[in-house]
Amino acid sequence: MLHHLKACRHIYRSIRWVSTDKKAHSFQHTLNLPKTTFPTRSSLDKCLKELIPQCSDTTYKKQLNQFISEIEKLRDPKEKFEFCKDKLFVLHDGPPYANGDLHLGHALNKILKDIINRYYLLEKSQYIFYKPGWDCHGLPIELKALDKLPEKMSNSLKDPIKIRSIAAKHADDTRKTQMEQFKEFAIMTDWNDPYITMSKDYEIDQLLIFKTFFNKGFIKRRNKPVYWGTVTRTALAESELEYNENHVSKAIYVKFPLTKLSTQTILKSIFDTPSQMLDKIKTIKCMIWTTTPWTLFSNRAICFNESFKYCLVHDNSANDYLIIAKDTLNTIPIDDSEWSILETFDGKHLNNLYYCNPLLENDKEYPLLPGLHVTNTTGTGLVHTAPGHGADDYLVGFKNNLEIFSAVDSYGNYDLNQFHNPQLKQFLADPLDTSKGRNVLDEETVNVIINRLFELKMLFSQSDYKHSYPYDWRSKRPVIIRSTPQWFINLTDLKDTAYDVVHKTNFIPQRGRHRLEAFIKNRNEWCISRQRVWGVPIPYFQHKDDPSIVLMNDKIISHIIQKFKIEGNTNSWFVSEEGEDIKKWLPEDYQHLASQYVKGKDTMDVWFDSGTSWCVIRNFYKNTLRLDNIPLPMSNIYLEGTDQHRGWFQSSLLTYIAANLGDMKPVAPFRTIVTHGFF
Repeated sequence: MLHHLKACRHIYRSIRWVSTDKKAHSFQHTLNLPKTTFPTRSSLDKCLKELIPQCSDTTYKKQLNQFISEIEKLRDPKEKFEFCKDKLFVLHDGPPYANGDLHLGHALNKILKDIINRYYLLEKSQYIFYKPGWDCHGLPIELKALDKLPEKMSNSLKDPIKIRSIAAKHADDTRKTQMEQFKEFAIMTDWNDPYITMSKDYEIDQLLIFKTFFNKGFIKRRNKPVYWGTVTRTALAESELEYNENHVSKAIYVKFPLTKLSTQTILKSIFDTPSQMLDKIKTIKCMIWTTTPWTLFSNRAICFNESFKYCLVHDNSANDYLIIAKDTLNTIPIDDSEWSILETFDGKHLNNLYYCNPLLENDKEYPLLPGLHVTNTTGTGLVHTAPGHGADDYLVGFKNNLEIFSAVDSYGNYDLNQFHNPQLKQFLADPLDTSKGRNVLDEETVNVIINRLFELKMLFSQSDYKHSYPYDWRSKRPVIIRSTPQWFINLTDLKDTAYDVVHKTNFIPQRGRHRLEAFIKNRNEWCISRQRVWGVPIPYFQHKDDPSIVLMNDKIISHIIQKFKIEGNTNSWFVSEEGEDIKKWLPEDYQHLASQYVKGKDTMDVWFDSGTSWCVIRNFYKNTLRLDNIPLPMSNIYLEGTDQHRGWFQSSLLTYIAANLGDMKPVAPFRTIVTHGFF
């Protein structure tokens, strides 16, 4: 058998190489092959120039034009509504940011959307509306614009119009580059008809939505603590934070002395026979625990919990008498042999007591105040309260008419102008440049403060403390909480409605529902103002002499929007008119106030920009299809990465519900949310 196989192989080789008649020994002529005009080899150039447009742009336009033609034949509004409801599939595009080239994440996102759109077109026989979008405002693009300005140019000389011009060009150039790259993915859409958040029409729609919010009472301006990026120098919303689980702070225990009168008052109230104690104890100190020593200069109260038990403790090593919550005693770093508990008493005995803050080098007395936010799981059960640097602190301060004091500037440096004591100014001044204050996030600043506390006999102990801490997701640097005048959307009346709406929404995968619900449940306010120039302006005026006085109402907002429509964009708002003559921006019956006010300089949060993109779908129904009654939800699917539960999904939901609250039954702008992971 083997030698037969070898012989056959030898004969085959002979025929193959010796024969000159290739056709006689070819099998091709014996096969029934199809005849085609397609080339035998693929051509990448031909694919890019002919085949991709045929199966993407041309296909999309053809089917959408057919849908519009079909609906135009219908005269009955009810028939139009039912036809749209049954035959139209809307996938709303979350706008990618116009900064940098595309990456694999963009490909994953757009191709998943394309698969879904093609499935509904081919398999479900539905028409598709899918308008691509771009998010064009925001800090990263503004920083690119600032990089193109002369390095030595001071902030006061940086022309906002110049910055906006460079930023707009950068965003537009990037958008065009991204669009050409997207085209190579063969995405089925009309790339010549996108929505762009910096376009005139989009900005006008956004401002009209803002006006609706204002008229419904959702928008307020308050001097309130907000998350602040000291590198980006702007307020931040919670959605712009990321938490570093390994952040290390300097944790310190600090002793604040009660006034002489309050020391006597507490001794008389907790001892049956206080006379001996009055002779023995001259000063009692309240001990607090904090991980932000730099905020001690803004301390305006100490909070306690009336339901807790507190102890008067003698620290034998320092001969100090301290008030500490009973449940926290075992967490304080001191040997038990050095403690002596003299008395245990109810928290209510701390009411109406006052203490001093030796750090401030003044004679002022500050109150001890009850607060339900005080816990006994960490610290001492006594909470250092700085109303200008914390959410709970602010609420206590607002309720008790405390000073909302924050002496930290936009760079995170102490603002020396806020301090009137010359010695304190000198202490807080930057040793390398005494015209400015020390930076509060600088480790050396913390060390200097701790040394000062030691000199004043206020320091009990210090240690490193690793914990979760918020960082600015752009600069990747720690943020601070700082009180500044900002514009807020009050979410109190929206949270429950939004929560109910989310519960009726489909999620793929299902765990997305819990993520979005958690983000909504944990938000009470949305800070929408940013201290930048590249964005949509907030249309308000502030008094020249007192910036806390603001001029804004429906008539003024409408007048400003009309001016933007005439001038073609919002750039003119940032022009500094000579002497700030703002008459043209005010309705006639307000122009007599022009000399007293200046234009506000805040812009809107980019999440408010992109969050109002549902108006693109609304405009398609109303303006293109001429529908007054729109099928709800307006979009079948929102599809983005899992990070958008805290971002675009949330801002879209909140803006849509708030804008339409009272006008229709609460509903989400989407029927289904699909999320994917990351490369």
